[in-house]
Amino acid sequence: VDPMQLVRRRLFEADAELARVVLPEFALVRGDAGWTVTPERDGLSQDDVNRLADDWRHATATRVDQATARRALATIRIHLKNGPAIDLDMVQRDPALVLRHRGLEVEYTFPAASARRLLTAPGAAPR
Repeated sequence: VDPMQLVRRRLFEADAELARVVLPEFALVRGDAGWTVTPERDGLSQDDVNRLADDWRHATATRVDQATARRALATIRIHLKNGPAIDLDMVQRDPALVLRHRGLEVEYTFPAASARRLLTAPGAAPR
């Protein structure tokens, strides 16, 4: 059996509580009043921000492979409410998003549509 078949495709356990998602261009921060985006953006709906936070919490790859030595294009840091921060190296953005989980030494591959949802700040035009 290929050991990669035993690795779950979800980035986080089902009961994981995200506290902060720090991306190269913006951050999602969970406070007492809910999720916010920094830097702040005018005309942003709370539903859009919550949807993005949920997209991260439920992020599921189409494929998981052993980590490669590719250079990181950027780093995404996920802070869990009751746990350590998780560093994800973005090693590919197009045509699919590939995130390398430093702690597990695996790479998660997401389709282009997932990449747009996960990497685009609410209220910003998708890349």
